[in-house]
Amino acid sequence: MSDYEIGYAKPPVRTQFQKGDAGNRKGRKKGSMNTLSILGKLLDSKIFITQDDKQHKVSKRQALLLRTVNDALKGCPKATQIILPHVFAVDAKREENEKIKAQTLGKSDREILEAALGLSVVRPLEEVRGTNMSDEGETNKEEKDE
Repeated sequence: MSDYEIGYAKPPVRTQFQKGDAGNRKGRKKGSMNTLSILGKLLDSKIFITQDDKQHKVSKRQALLLRTVNDALKGCPKATQIILPHVFAVDAKREENEKIKAQTLGKSDREILEAALGLSVVRPLEEVRGTNMSDEGETNKEEKDE
């Protein structure tokens, strides 16, 4: 042990933790929350706001966003700086979703693919049933008449 040099980041061997022992024996208490959990809980709690002479119960998260958007609309540069990147992100997500919708195959496209490839392409549930959800009642009436 005489070859062990004590100094910066080298505590004496007798004061070091023994193998298998930890510095915090009791550990974190069960149920204790970290800062992120506390913030999430606070933002999800409900408050009453008055809008158009009516009271609405909304989460603090929603009230915070509403206030920021309203301040940005009033011309507050700081609020605009905060909210604008989120507006662009929402717009980009919407455009992405619209592109995905546009890429789905229509009935005639599926029929062409099935004829060319000799494969059956997955059909929407309404098409398999032979009905649309909106005119389901009409189809049932026709079946009863037959």
